[in-house]
Amino acid sequence: MTTNLTKMRREYSERRAHAAYDNATSTAFDAAVRAIVAEGATPEQWLAATDAVRFPCRRCVGTGSFITGTLNGVPTGPGGPCFRCQGRGMQGWEDGRRNAYHDKQSFTRAAYSMMHE
Repeated sequence: MTTNLTKMRREYSERRAHAAYDNATSTAFDAAVRAIVAEGATPEQWLAATDAVRFPCRRCVGTGSFITGTLNGVPTGPGGPCFRCQGRGMQGWEDGRRNAYHDKQSFTRAAYSMMHE
């Protein structure tokens, strides 16, 4: 039981870190999960609740469309789907994981190409 609980705690921490990568702070993520689970929830229920937590995408300001700038405080853009949230306007921990991986790979490719030109 202790090993399983340790694995679930590690998984929860990883999900919280991925959610904090793009959107929310760890505190906001914990508060959102706490609002979903009931008092006395099991660790499995806490982990399952992380799948339901969503935050507005900071890249498209929750519109789902790619934003290139603002005009009088109103987001503007060409209207294509936002690549950070895949056009949904909301992001979960899995989107943060995908975006973190993409960013790391693109930075690595850019650094490699700069060194080997």
